[in-house]
Amino acid sequence: MTGIVAADIGGTHARFALATVAARRVTALGPAVMLRTAGYGDLATAWTEFAVDVVASAWSRVTSR
Repeated sequence: MTGIVAADIGGTHARFALATVAARRVTALGPAVMLRTAGYGDLATAWTEFAVDVVASAWSRVTSR
């Protein structure tokens, strides 16, 4: 299995989600993080926001145990 980030970048929203792929098929797809593209100057800035959100969410799960 391989972990990837799936992305759908459109004119209104950018959506990012973590996914697992095996044998060329998506075997798991996490919840999408949806960002309004107007709020970000470029893809790199939106990507950074997604990464911060994912890390914060993971950290929250770890520290709530």
